[in-house]
Amino acid sequence: VNSFTGINDTVWIYFESSFCNNMDWTGATGFPIFYTFSNTPTQINGSIICNPAMKIWSPFEMTGSDTSFVTTNGLTIPGITFTGTGTFKLADNLTVKSVLNVENGIFQTNNHLVNCNAFIFGSNWDSTVVDLGTSTIYCTERFNGKLNNNCTFIGNNANVILNDTIGGTTLGLGGLDLILNDITFITKGGLGGGITCNNIIAYADFGAYNLLTANSIFIEGNA
Repeated sequence: VNSFTGINDTVWIYFESSFCNNMDWTGATGFPIFYTFSNTPTQINGSIICNPAMKIWSPFEMTGSDTSFVTTNGLTIPGITFTGTGTFKLADNLTVKSVLNVENGIFQTNNHLVNCNAFIFGSNWDSTVVDLGTSTIYCTERFNGKLNNNCTFIGNNANVILNDTIGGTTLGLGGLDLILNDITFITKGGLGGGITCNNIIAYADFGAYNLLTANSIFIEGNA
């Protein structure tokens, strides 16, 4: 991508599937654009480094079997799914327009902030590890783990904040035996599946379905 010299030089992908080892946009100038014509994610077997001045119109699928890093440099990406057996680490804060999905491997936030529409993790077939460290996860729709024992979830020092910024969505948080620090619902929502946390804070209507264990609960709306 260092060969880009014009304004808005673009990589166009017309195929149903595309893949590469590493994708590194470091040093690219002229506000580059990466665009795919299908909804099929671009598969990346290694690491990705985005350029803060670029635009990306493609979701990504991380398929590697070794240790890989995701560096967005403040860029919002359309979506990202982790399907490889390797270890995937965030190198900086991550903002995803739609879904962040962890289906396989080890996913580590490295204590960085995560913003997304939905954070989904776990698989019916593969074993996953989700380590949130001390991160705060912001979701505008849901935060959900698969209701099975295939996922090792480490979130006891992490916070989840759910806020419907568009309107019309009932927020949801669920999973099997999840342990978190603080959970905050800015707008109407509920949780289920067996949740343990330090504090529950809800500023609108809130419902708990199945087991909820918390040291303190603050609800401003109806419960």
